[in-house]
Order: sequence, then C-alpha cells, then structure tokens
Amino acid sequence: MVINTTILILLVVSLPAAVLGRYAMDKWSPHRMMCGSTLYMVVVTFVAPLFIRGGNDKTRAFGQMMVPVFAFLWGIGFGLYYPATSATYVSIIPPGSETELMGLFYFVGKVLSWMPPVVFVILNNVTGQSWVGIWALVIFYMMGLGLWCMMDMTEARNMIANLTDAKKKVASAMSGDTATSGTATSASSLETGQVQRLDTAMTTKGGCPDAEL
Repeated sequence: MVINTTILILLVVSLPAAVLGRYAMDKWSPHRMMCGSTLYMVVVTFVAPLFIRGGNDKTRAFGQMMVPVFAFLWGIGFGLYYPATSATYVSIIPPGSETELMGLFYFVGKVLSWMPPVVFVILNNVTGQSWVGIWALVIFYMMGLGLWCMMDMTEARNMIANLTDAKKKVASAMSGDTATSGTATSASSLETGQVQRLDTAMTTKGGCPDAEL
C-alpha cells in the first residue's frame, strides 16, 4: 500500500512540475534546467534514506510518515528532469536529422534503464536494507550530472550552424546545376523544333525552302 501511494503521489506531482519546468527553461535554458534538476535529484535521493530508513518501531513509523513527503519531492524532480533532458537534446539536433537522432535518443535512454532497478534489488536483497539501494541510485545521478555539465552548448550550436550552412551551399550548388541543365535542355528542344519545322517546309514546297522565289 505504501509503495502504491508513493508511486501515485510521484506521478501526480510530476505533471504540474513539468508545466512549471517549461517556464523555468524559458528563463534559464533547458541545459541549465537539466543540470539543476539532476543536482536536485542527487540531493533528495541522498537525504531520503536518512529519514525513511528502518530501525526501532518509532523510527520506522517516522520513516513511513516521511515517504509521501519524499514522493512529492521526487515527483517535482522527475517533472523537471525529463522535459529538460528532451528539450536540451532537441535544441542541438541538426535540421533534417530529427528522425534518426530522436530514435537514437530513445534507444540510448532505454538500453540501460534496467541497470538502476537491478542494482537496487540486488543491494536490497543482499543487505536487507532498502536505504542502501537508494543510496546506490545516487551514483547514477552523479554520473549523469557529470556528463551533463561537460556539455558545451555553445560549441554544439556553432557546429549545427556550420553544418546548416554547408547543407545550404550544397543545396544551392545542386539547384544551380539543375537550372543549367534545364536551360541546356530547353535550348536543345528549341533547336530540334526548328529543324523539324524546316524539314516540314522543305517537304511541302518541293524540297527547297526558297521554292516561292
């Protein structure tokens, strides 16, 4: 019952948090919001076991009372983190490459999603203490935070701008070649039409275009 309530609170709170995250991203940029929300998850996940870990009856009762509180805090973190991650990635996708790069985004996001739950279950079963598994999740958040902070968004946008300019030059060059080819084809068609008309005139007037003279 406690687990179901925790998940319900987390999901419900994440919805308005995602809406608020939109305005926060407009003010601070998606990348900063992503780094900030990851740091927020590190702090909340690290502090949570200090309040909800087991012990005597009094401590256990206090921990169960604090579970909804941290579910609320985790819901805020999830509501901010996932939209900021998607927005940051979308902002550095080169134009024309949205399909394949979004597929890569979802693949990378899912290919290792099994690892944190597996680590949590193993540590929980080995130690018999769920707070050990929760602290293990902090390691994953810290790894992600380090990678996010290493991203150079300015360099990424410059690379996209250069790639876009290169694509425009190639498209312009191809368009110019197509126009030249079209002009040559039109000229060739005009010459062919003139020859056909001349042949028709010669046939009609006895084989000589100056027969009337």
